[in-house]
Amino acid sequence: MKRLFWHCCTAFILACICTCLVSCGHQAEIDSKVGTAIHGLDNSISSFPIIEKKREARLAGMKARLGNCRDSRMLYSICDTLFHEYYKNDVDSALFYVHKKEGFAARSGDPDLMMDAALDLAMRYNLSGLYDNSMEVLQQIDTSYLNTTKYVFRYHHTLYSTWHGLSLTTRDEALNKRYRGYEDYYRKACQSVTYDKTIDYYGLISSIGISEGQLDEVDAMLDDQISVDGQPLGNYSILYYWKARVSQAKEDRDAALWYYVRSADCDMNASVGDSRSLIQVSRMLFERGDVKRAYRYMERAYADAARSDARICQEEIAESFPIINSAYIKQEQRNKTHINIALLLMVILLATTIYILVLLNRNHRETMAANAIINKQNVKLKDTNNLKDIYLGRYMSMFSDHINSLERYRSNLRVTAKSMDITSIQAALRSNEFIDAERHVIYQEFDNMFLGLFPDFVEQFNALLEPDKRIGEDLPAGTLSNELRVFALIRLGVTESSAIASFLRKSLSTVYNYRVKARNAAIGDRDTFEARIMQIDSTH
Repeated sequence: MKRLFWHCCTAFILACICTCLVSCGHQAEIDSKVGTAIHGLDNSISSFPIIEKKREARLAGMKARLGNCRDSRMLYSICDTLFHEYYKNDVDSALFYVHKKEGFAARSGDPDLMMDAALDLAMRYNLSGLYDNSMEVLQQIDTSYLNTTKYVFRYHHTLYSTWHGLSLTTRDEALNKRYRGYEDYYRKACQSVTYDKTIDYYGLISSIGISEGQLDEVDAMLDDQISVDGQPLGNYSILYYWKARVSQAKEDRDAALWYYVRSADCDMNASVGDSRSLIQVSRMLFERGDVKRAYRYMERAYADAARSDARICQEEIAESFPIINSAYIKQEQRNKTHINIALLLMVILLATTIYILVLLNRNHRETMAANAIINKQNVKLKDTNNLKDIYLGRYMSMFSDHINSLERYRSNLRVTAKSMDITSIQAALRSNEFIDAERHVIYQEFDNMFLGLFPDFVEQFNALLEPDKRIGEDLPAGTLSNELRVFALIRLGVTESSAIASFLRKSLSTVYNYRVKARNAAIGDRDTFEARIMQIDSTH
């Protein structure tokens, strides 16, 4: 049992080890601050369908107002809000509402509204990588109007974005150099703006400052803007994104990861659909060994980029996703292997446990059976001890009576001898009356003793004989015949015919004939007849 117990323990330990290998996996260690932010992002991603549903319900009310409103400016304002809600979220809806804006702006005849609609359309084209279309829209704008409007930064920023995108699409060095020149020109034009500091302005200044190594200045500027309360979540997302870029430039990767996570979390909760930060989080977690989460984040970023048709994000995803996907597949295969090994060991453990339980149950039954036999034997032994005490007392009483009889017999002889009656003395000595009487008493005591031990002896003995050869069935209760006494002595272990003949005061041939007669009348194998007599149960 000890060996089985240790086998069971060994199997259990092996199963636990494999289960730990599967469940623990290789996870990168991250500090509590970043870990808390990542768990918050996990919750936001899980809740994104609910956030999106609430947003669509809110936008549905705004869409309903379009059918009830007749004022061009009010209709433009509603479409403007819807456009910005869908700008980085749904390319089809964004284009639909920006074209609506163009129509309402033209109907109103307001140059500000027409300028705003044109710039929004151009930026939406830029987001999808349609730089030629964007340039076509921008070339139709009346630039003379820019000198007196607030749209000067947006105009230059849109051109900067367009030339920057074009420079990324060509491998022709000469053409790229030309595009870079235009890009640099409009970047400087954006920097010169002092009164139109939108969130795009701070993003541009941060990009320039990082490229020129002005990290502390950019960091301070971003901190000042982050401290401004009441901004849209989309603004905070952009500010955190550039804070992460500054931290990367300072080679503080933990801080960079934390800011990227905060930026992505803002995107999720604002339902913006901008996946730049989420892509960076996925890459950094992949580098830290958290392949499963990196894969999940990249998958989410891909869905957002596909819906918003964000070309730059799609290109970044196309660069990283195959590597992450391949690592994820390999990890899943390893996990499946570990799970299969763990399941196999668990099956072995279960089989071993069942086997041990079966053995224990069998041993328990055997032990119970043995205990029952022991208890039965103890009862028999107790009864035997009680019978010994009883028959010892009876034999002591019998021997005492026998001695008293001898004393009386001697006294009678002594009285006869005093009378000097020789004839009477001789007659008394020749008489068998006393001996026969004593023998009768002894046989009667033997019968009582034996039938007390084996009360069903006569029935069990006759059951071994053929029906017409049975004996002693008509004897008085508590009495045995001489023939039955022969086999009673055999049951008690007295098997020598001479000893039996001496006890019964019969000739050796008589005892022999009794035994042969009974053996010839036996049912079944005659050679085992007396052995079966020895098996007669005293408690039957």
